[in-house]
Amino acid sequence: MCLGGNNSAANDASNLAAQQQAGVAQGTQAVNQAFSGFTPQFYQGRTQAYINAAEPQLQNQYQNTLQNLTYRLGNQGLTNSSAGNYLGNQLNQYTNQQQQNIGNQAYAATQGLEQQVANSQNQILGQLSASYNPTIASQQALNAAANFATPSPAPAIGNLFQDWTNIYGTQQQSSIAAQYPYYYGQSAYGPSAGSSQSVIY
Repeated sequence: MCLGGNNSAANDASNLAAQQQAGVAQGTQAVNQAFSGFTPQFYQGRTQAYINAAEPQLQNQYQNTLQNLTYRLGNQGLTNSSAGNYLGNQLNQYTNQQQQNIGNQAYAATQGLEQQVANSQNQILGQLSASYNPTIASQQALNAAANFATPSPAPAIGNLFQDWTNIYGTQQQSSIAAQYPYYYGQSAYGPSAGSSQSVIY
């Protein structure tokens, strides 16, 4: 009787272990299937979507800054001056830098999302290993995947040209005037007679 009881208990334990292993295998397959859409192409698309949403904001700010610069240069008769060309070139260079920054931010945001997806998948698989419940694991994975697949809202890039305006509107005004004294009513030896120093901003 004891031997029979031991055999029965051993069989029950063996059957339970087999069921648990089957549950983990089934759940793992379901979880991996739920996350199968997060491919390199998916993340590349997210990066491009970020750029596509931020770029119009950047261009709008650039146009506003350029219009303001053009107005002020024209108001002082410096539209076709070396000083005007210098400021225009600086603005274009700054805009190119901001475009690169947007690309870097898009890539960083995508990397962050990729890490979140991986962490979520690993967490669900870890819970499956403890619960052996493929149904719960599958539902958790589907919910998480659907949440991560939802398009992100358009990024708010803020006022990217505030720094440029501060730098070239105030901090470097005297430096620009020194480089282009003729256009600021100066000579190399100081203000010319009968003229007044003009400024860009």
